[in-house]
Amino acid sequence: MLVCFVGATLAGCAGGGTAGPPPVPIVGHFLGTWDQPFTGDHGTLDWTVSSTGDLTGTVIDTQDGSGVMDESTVLRAGSCSAQLLFPEKQIIKKWSGRLTLSGNALTGTLAQDGGDITIPTNVTLQAE
Repeated sequence: MLVCFVGATLAGCAGGGTAGPPPVPIVGHFLGTWDQPFTGDHGTLDWTVSSTGDLTGTVIDTQDGSGVMDESTVLRAGSCSAQLLFPEKQIIKKWSGRLTLSGNALTGTLAQDGGDITIPTNVTLQAE
């Protein structure tokens, strides 16, 4: 019985490799800035990421005013999907991409869907 157990363990190890530990979840309250170098647009962010990955908060846009997050998520591995609503101008912006948590800093370049073009959006946040 012991020989079969060891044999099964070795076969399982040889076939799959090591996956490593799961990524640390991105959870917390973050304040920071964003900018789009190609358009000159920029602003501030006040985001909260829950333990379930829900992204809530506000965004200030120098061109479109104050907005809120809607149906937005940051997954465990950093994949981000954000929908920004600007009620005053009735504008919806969609950002997607990957964020990286390093210490207290949450950074990344998200892509804004601009219809025919994709606009790179740099995001830099600090945990509160």
